[in-house]
Amino acid sequence: LLDGLRELSCLASLALGGALVELDRVAELVSSLVCLSGLRHLDLSLNELKCNDLQALGRLSSLTSLDLRDNMLVNHLLGDAAESMTSMLQFLTELKHLNLSGNFVTANELVALSPLSSLTSLDLSGNEIDDDGAEYLAQIITANSQLHHLDLRCESLHLG
Repeated sequence: LLDGLRELSCLASLALGGALVELDRVAELVSSLVCLSGLRHLDLSLNELKCNDLQALGRLSSLTSLDLRDNMLVNHLLGDAAESMTSMLQFLTELKHLNLSGNFVTANELVALSPLSSLTSLDLSGNEIDDDGAEYLAQIITANSQLHHLDLRCESLHLG
């Protein structure tokens, strides 16, 4: 499958949600995806992936939709998730839809979202964003005047 992916240069959408990519094949998968210069929509949800596995996705600068929900992107036992997430997201300037729900994201990782000024939809539900993350959320909202959908369900924010 991975060899075949490299040949699909005009592939615009790829859904691998729940495919449970084997941990020893993640680097190979990401390497294959980077060859898909026309890829606009990518679903890697439900795969137990970690941020440091996905840093090369930042080279997919044509992505407009990225679904990474319910992975293990933030694993505080494996190092600096905020740095890894920044490396992954900083070049995805065309991104309009980002789903990071259910990934244990905290205020520390929200900093990585700052360069994403084209977002129209952001799902951060089911993470660990508390009042410390409110300042970063305010910056994200201010920087994204095109943001139409923001999902913060199951967060511990005090809006008062």
